Amino acid sequence: MKIKLKLRQIRFIVLVLAVVLLAGGIGWWLGTHQFELKLGRTPQVKIERALPVGREDINFSLFWDVWDRVEQSFLDKSKIDPAKMVYGAISGMVSSLEDPYTVFLPPQEQKLSKEDLSGAFGGVGIQLDYKDSKIVVIAPLSGTPAEKSGVKAGDLILRVKDENKKIDKETAGMSVLEMKFGDRTSEEWDQAVALIISQEPPVKGVILDLRNNPGGYLSGSVFIGSEFLSSGLVVQQEHSDGRKETFSVNRPGKLTTQTLVVLVNKGTASASEIVAGALQEYERAKIVGETTFGKGTIQEAQDLLGGSGLHITTARWLLPSGKSVDKIGVTPDNQIKDDPNTEEDEQLSQAIKTLTD
Repeated sequence: MKIKLKLRQIRFIVLVLAVVLLAGGIGWWLGTHQFELKLGRTPQVKIERALPVGREDINFSLFWDVWDRVEQSFLDKSKIDPAKMVYGAISGMVSSLEDPYTVFLPPQEQKLSKEDLSGAFGGVGIQLDYKDSKIVVIAPLSGTPAEKSGVKAGDLILRVKDENKKIDKETAGMSVLEMKFGDRTSEEWDQAVALIISQEPPVKGVILDLRNNPGGYLSGSVFIGSEFLSSGLVVQQEHSDGRKETFSVNRPGKLTTQTLVVLVNKGTASASEIVAGALQEYERAKIVGETTFGKGTIQEAQDLLGGSGLHITTARWLLPSGKSVDKIGVTPDNQIKDDPNTEEDEQLSQAIKTLTD
């Protein structure tokens, strides 16, 4: 962990926390039925027309009618691949749910998903997700080719040119406390908080920077939220069977009295939105920046026969009030965009102004 601490001389002593919640718990799935299937060899698919016991009420006659017509009448018989037809049918079934995060992955895409997609598009440095059936940039990763080439949160990905780029892992220091969270999230956070409370004179204002933060585990959002809230509900989790779980402040926070501003933008997603939204609903913090991404659902990755997979939405996260951020996001109290043509960080400047007014 690298920690850089510089304090500006302003009316209040302001400490800006750049937080990256533990990514990967939710995941950012790239596989869809629209991706081209490239298999070294065609897998063997056993096709049976008998319905499972207890599902005799389902009428598959139209499906098999179309299947037979394709086999009998389609001009180019070399293109008829039973495995691809089955995978295509399953993909169509899943896509009928109109949920961009619920996808069927044929074997090759499932393999790539497990090997390559741990939340970051590594060689380029982009955090990706789906929005309105399009691949959207959640956030360019700091110091990567994507950030240097001007990729912004909210950009659409049309195509990717496969070129290896060297990634400069050094990050330019600001007047911030910089942290990255990995498997030792709580330990590293506690070290950062210890630095804050050890400052003389005491820190009176804190800016929590959640911009370009793609989120992560629910436990991370509860842990961070508990640092700033004395008590109360942080997040609810609603499951597909109707069950609701509630997660409340679970430890004594050390930053419950300092004035707080939270910075957000289009790249603030998932667990980060929960933290921002909860702090806003309790009027514990002012939110500054842009409306957040709007992803409040949870996906479960399931392995299927033949090496294929299913990523299925199984639950949603709700703010303490019961409101969902999915497809809506969190609206800032003070909306301001950052101007990429200037060296100044307009959003941070506004956050400092909000904190010191």
